[in-house]
Parts: sequence; structure tokens; C-alpha cells
Amino acid sequence: MKITNKPGNYDNQAYVKEVTDNKRLESREAQSPEKKTETTRGDTVSLSAASRDLQIAKTAASASPEVRTEQVEAIKTAILEGRYQIDPEKIAEKMVGVHVSDLV
Repeated sequence: MKITNKPGNYDNQAYVKEVTDNKRLESREAQSPEKKTETTRGDTVSLSAASRDLQIAKTAASASPEVRTEQVEAIKTAILEGRYQIDPEKIAEKMVGVHVSDLV
């Protein structure tokens, strides 16, 4: 595409933008009413159920502590007392499962 500084080029760009905006508006109006939300400017926002679920999960995750100190302390105590047992087979199964899911 050749870019020029001709005044007519700007008029064409405005027309193309208007046509594109009209097509977007028509596609939004074709959506089901439960997916649309009107704002004060007349813009519409459409959120899927998965998007709402993700937002709820994100809010819940941010509200929970990053480190579960009670569980960390219990594991530390069990290690110091020699009660903490590691099952190498379970670890291997989880490691292989992660790699297999990456391949799929």
C-alpha cells in the first residue's frame, strides 16, 4: 500500500472507518440481549459466561493468601520429626502426566 499525503486519502479513511464501525454496531445488535450491557455512552460490552467465571476465580485467588502458613508449618514439623514420607511413584506419575498433557 502506497502512503501519500493527498487530502483525498483522509476522506477515504474516514469513510472506511465509518463503514467498519457500522458493521461492528450491526453485529453487536444481532447478539442476544442477555450478552449485551449498555454504558452511558451507548457502547456495548459483551462478556461470556467463561469470562465471568474467570473473573470470579481471579477475585477469589487474589483474596486468598499466597502462602498457606499453617500447612507449611505442619510439613516443616513433620520433616523435622521424621514423619513426612515422600512417595516417589506418585511424584513420577505426576511428572509424567504433566509432560504427556503438554504433548497432547
